[in-house]
Amino acid sequence: MGETIFVVDDDPDMLEVIEEALVFKQYVVHRARDGQQAWEMLRDESPGIILADFQMPNLNGSELFDRVRGSHNNYATPFVFMSSTPELITSTGSYTVLRKPFNLDTLIQKLEWAITGEGKGNHSMNPSH
Repeated sequence: MGETIFVVDDDPDMLEVIEEALVFKQYVVHRARDGQQAWEMLRDESPGIILADFQMPNLNGSELFDRVRGSHNNYATPFVFMSSTPELITSTGSYTVLRKPFNLDTLIQKLEWAITGEGKGNHSMNPSH
Protein backbone atom coordinates (compact mmCIF):
# COMPACT_ATOMS: atom_id res chain seq x y z
CA MET A 1 0.00 0.00 0.00
CA GLY A 2 1.30 3.46 -0.91
CA GLU A 3 1.57 6.81 0.78
CA THR A 4 -1.62 8.44 2.06
CA ILE A 5 -2.48 11.66 0.25
CA PHE A 6 -5.12 14.20 1.22
CA VAL A 7 -6.56 15.81 -1.91
CA VAL A 8 -8.48 19.03 -1.24
CA ASP A 9 -10.40 20.79 -4.00
CA ASP A 10 -13.84 22.34 -4.34
CA ASP A 11 -14.15 21.02 -7.91
CA PRO A 12 -15.68 17.51 -7.68
CA ASP A 13 -14.52 16.59 -11.19
CA MET A 14 -10.93 17.54 -10.33
CA LEU A 15 -11.13 15.48 -7.13
CA GLU A 16 -12.35 12.45 -9.05
CA VAL A 17 -9.70 12.64 -11.78
CA ILE A 18 -6.89 13.12 -9.29
CA GLU A 19 -8.13 10.33 -7.05
CA GLU A 20 -8.35 7.88 -9.96
CA ALA A 21 -4.80 8.70 -11.08
CA LEU A 22 -3.38 8.37 -7.57
CA VAL A 23 -5.21 5.14 -6.76
CA PHE A 24 -3.93 3.70 -10.05
CA LYS A 25 -0.40 4.54 -8.80
CA GLN A 26 -1.14 2.70 -5.51
CA TYR A 27 -1.60 5.78 -3.31
CA VAL A 28 -4.25 5.86 -0.58
CA VAL A 29 -6.45 8.91 -1.17
CA HIS A 30 -8.63 10.86 1.21
CA ARG A 31 -10.75 13.60 -0.38
CA ALA A 32 -12.03 16.86 1.04
CA ARG A 33 -14.22 19.40 -0.75
CA ASP A 34 -12.66 22.42 0.96
CA GLY A 35 -10.05 23.42 3.50
CA GLN A 36 -12.46 23.31 6.43
CA GLN A 37 -13.41 19.69 5.75
CA ALA A 38 -9.73 18.80 5.33
CA TRP A 39 -8.84 20.52 8.60
CA GLU A 40 -11.52 18.52 10.43
CA MET A 41 -10.19 15.29 8.89
CA LEU A 42 -6.63 16.19 9.89
CA ARG A 43 -7.60 16.15 13.57
CA ASP A 44 -7.77 12.36 13.38
CA GLU A 45 -5.38 11.52 10.56
CA SER A 46 -1.81 12.23 9.51
CA PRO A 47 -1.35 11.93 5.75
CA GLY A 48 1.98 11.54 4.04
CA ILE A 49 1.26 14.61 1.91
CA ILE A 50 -1.45 17.24 1.38
CA LEU A 51 -2.41 18.32 -2.15
CA ALA A 52 -4.70 21.35 -1.93
CA ASP A 53 -6.26 23.80 -4.32
CA PHE A 54 -5.29 27.36 -3.48
CA GLN A 55 -8.64 29.05 -4.10
CA MET A 56 -11.56 27.40 -2.28
CA PRO A 57 -14.56 28.50 -0.22
CA ASN A 58 -14.77 28.25 3.59
CA LEU A 59 -11.05 27.77 4.20
CA ASN A 60 -8.71 28.35 1.27
CA GLY A 61 -5.47 26.50 0.63
CA SER A 62 -3.31 29.17 2.22
CA GLU A 63 -5.40 29.20 5.40
CA LEU A 64 -5.29 25.40 5.53
CA PHE A 65 -1.51 25.50 5.06
CA ASP A 66 -1.12 27.98 7.93
CA ARG A 67 -3.26 25.82 10.22
CA VAL A 68 -1.33 22.67 9.29
CA ARG A 69 2.01 24.37 9.93
CA GLY A 70 0.71 25.58 13.30
CA SER A 71 -0.51 22.14 14.39
CA HIS A 72 1.40 19.64 16.46
CA ASN A 73 0.35 16.56 14.50
CA ASN A 74 0.93 17.57 10.88
CA TYR A 75 3.27 20.56 10.92
CA ALA A 76 5.94 18.78 8.87
CA THR A 77 3.59 17.14 6.35
CA PRO A 78 4.66 17.97 2.77
CA PHE A 79 2.19 20.41 1.24
CA VAL A 80 1.52 20.97 -2.47
CA PHE A 81 -0.64 23.84 -3.68
CA MET A 82 -2.53 23.52 -6.96
CA SER A 83 -3.08 26.92 -8.55
CA SER A 84 -3.49 28.67 -11.87
CA THR A 85 -2.19 31.82 -10.15
CA PRO A 86 0.79 30.67 -8.05
CA GLU A 87 2.08 34.23 -7.82
CA LEU A 88 -0.79 34.93 -5.38
CA ILE A 89 0.47 32.35 -2.88
CA THR A 90 2.19 34.26 -0.10
CA SER A 91 2.25 31.66 2.66
CA THR A 92 5.42 31.49 4.71
CA GLY A 93 7.02 28.09 5.05
CA SER A 94 8.01 25.09 3.02
CA TYR A 95 5.63 24.08 0.26
CA THR A 96 5.51 23.11 -3.40
CA VAL A 97 3.35 24.59 -6.14
CA LEU A 98 1.77 22.69 -9.03
CA ARG A 99 0.59 25.11 -11.70
CA LYS A 100 -2.87 24.46 -13.17
CA PRO A 101 -3.62 23.17 -15.68
CA PHE A 102 -1.34 20.16 -15.33
CA ASN A 103 -1.20 16.70 -16.78
CA LEU A 104 -1.38 13.63 -14.57
CA ASP A 105 2.24 12.64 -15.19
CA THR A 106 3.33 16.04 -13.88
CA LEU A 107 1.09 15.59 -10.84
CA ILE A 108 2.65 12.23 -9.98
CA GLN A 109 6.16 13.57 -10.54
CA LYS A 110 5.54 16.59 -8.31
CA LEU A 111 4.03 14.48 -5.52
CA GLU A 112 6.89 11.99 -5.59
CA TRP A 113 9.33 14.88 -5.55
CA ALA A 114 7.61 16.42 -2.50
CA ILE A 115 7.33 13.07 -0.65
CA THR A 116 11.04 12.32 -1.03
CA GLY A 117 11.94 15.70 0.42
CA GLU A 118 13.49 17.04 -2.75
CA GLY A 119 10.53 19.36 -3.23
CA LYS A 120 10.82 21.30 0.00
CA GLY A 121 10.97 25.03 -0.49
CA ASN A 122 8.99 27.54 -2.53
CA HIS A 123 8.86 26.01 -5.98
CA SER A 124 6.52 26.07 -8.91
CA MET A 125 6.18 23.57 -11.70
CA ASN A 126 5.24 24.60 -15.21
CA PRO A 127 3.62 21.59 -16.90
CA SER A 128 5.35 22.39 -20.16
CA HIS A 129 8.76 21.54 -18.63
